[in-house]
Amino acid sequence: MGFQLPAYHHPDFSALGLDDAPNVRWATVEQDDVIPEGFHNTSMYPEYYKIDGNWKLAASSRMDACIVLRDDGTLHVVTDRHLKQGEGVALGRTEDGSEGIYVHTDGFEDPSATNGEKCSFRQGRSCETAYTRDYDNLIELLKYERDQRACRMSDGTGVCL
Repeated sequence: MGFQLPAYHHPDFSALGLDDAPNVRWATVEQDDVIPEGFHNTSMYPEYYKIDGNWKLAASSRMDACIVLRDDGTLHVVTDRHLKQGEGVALGRTEDGSEGIYVHTDGFEDPSATNGEKCSFRQGRSCETAYTRDYDNLIELLKYERDQRACRMSDGTGVCL
C-alpha cells in the first residue's frame, strides 16, 4: 500500500477540560523588532489560542517565533525582526491551555492511541526533534510529495500517467 497523508484530528477542548480556560493575554510591541517580555515562543505543532472565548488555530506554524493578532482577527506567526510597533503579541509560557494557549502535539495520531507528553527529552523525543524516530515515515512522505509533483508536471491535469 502506498503512502497516505495522515488525517488531522482537532483537539476536543471540552474533553481536555479547557472550556473554562482563560483567553490568551496580549502585549503591545513597543519598538519595531523587539518582542514583549513573556511572549509565547511558537513550536512546529498546530497551536490554538483562546480569543473572546473561542479557540482559534494559527494558520501556520514555525518554531521560535511569536503570534500576532491582526486587526482582521487572523493569527500570524511572526519572527522578531518583522514585528512592528503597536502589534499585539500573545503572552504565555505554558502550552496546556491554562494560559489560553494550547499546543496540539498529537493532531496527526490516532486519538485513542495517545498518551503522555510529546515534548519530553526523557522519552527520547522533544518539540525540536519530533522526527528522530519517524525517519521511515518522513522518507515515505518525501517520496509521496515527489511523485505528486511529477504527476502535476506530467500533463498539467494533475492526473498521474
